[in-house]
Amino acid sequence: DFDPRDLLTSLYQLFKHQLNLKGLDFDVIVEGLSAYTVFCSDKEHLMQILTNLLSNAIKFTKKGKIVLYLQQFTSGETRFGVRDTGIGIREEDKPKLFQMYGKIEAEEYHRLNNRGVGLGLLISNQLARALGADGIHFESTYGEGS
Repeated sequence: DFDPRDLLTSLYQLFKHQLNLKGLDFDVIVEGLSAYTVFCSDKEHLMQILTNLLSNAIKFTKKGKIVLYLQQFTSGETRFGVRDTGIGIREEDKPKLFQMYGKIEAEEYHRLNNRGVGLGLLISNQLARALGADGIHFESTYGEGS
């Protein structure tokens, strides 16, 4: 069991220096969470998923901001997420994201991520499913962010 705010604090501490070096703003938003909320889940797997999402957001965002958020709805559903003002994803590239070695080969993506092999989102999606979620869901507009 763990307090989700502790997880968000750890992620903030982990990434704040990298974001500062890149000149990006970093916000952490918590909505609908009671003061006594405790999660019964695998904290390490959740940390791995969010670390991957934040790393991708940082790689593909040249300017602007990244937001790490946690929303708890009255239905009991909880959503963690990352928003960025990065380069976004073209429609034709979206199906590749959760495939093994599913790197986007366009020059702009390659320039920003020349060392990635295309496994991070696949693994993160599998971990999210193992934690009981429907997987990772995303929205992205090319030129605006994800």
